Amino acid sequence: ASATLNTLNREVFVPMRVLAVLADGQAPLVEYAGLALGGTVVGRGSGLVLWPLVKWLGLEVKTFLPPMMFNNSGNMGIPLLLL
Repeated sequence: ASATLNTLNREVFVPMRVLAVLADGQAPLVEYAGLALGGTVVGRGSGLVLWPLVKWLGLEVKTFLPPMMFNNSGNMGIPLLLL
């Protein structure tokens, strides 16, 4: 039951809250340009840093890199930071 509630919260309620804030016009999008740039740098940067290690270890890039690059930052971290 707890896992179901957690999934429901993560997949439905948090995105709805972010959408509500954006729809109300409370979020000055121009001021969040730095945040968007920072998120992009962290996501892409971690991929670029880990790419040689993944190749050297002989791991599958498509399996290993996405969880390292997008470690829950999009689902919970950034929306909560914006609120």
